[in-house]
Amino acid sequence: MSDAADLPLLSLTTALGAGLLIGLLYERRKEDDPAIAAGLRTHTLVALAGAIAAWIGLPVFIVVLLLTGTFAALSYLRTSQTDTGVTAEVALICSALWADWRCASRARPACSPC
Repeated sequence: MSDAADLPLLSLTTALGAGLLIGLLYERRKEDDPAIAAGLRTHTLVALAGAIAAWIGLPVFIVVLLLTGTFAALSYLRTSQTDTGVTAEVALICSALWADWRCASRARPACSPC
């Protein structure tokens, strides 16, 4: 587990910003389509959870990704009768994955040969 002094603040703020932007897009779409389950807060929390989980370690990130996938699957099951698209659910999962990619690229040192 990493120390709090090593916390990648740039990666966390990037994840926060990305989650807010994606969430804002879906929050605006909620006015026209109330079936969308994830909006501003959900995408922001998922992006931050993905970044923090990536910072803690791979097992925690896998748990966060599985929980996000479960939420996305439940959202699709709830809305599949009226909307057969999966764009909102995939965007939610991508929020967590993108946050992990940004956090992992900043937090982990480059490999050096022995």
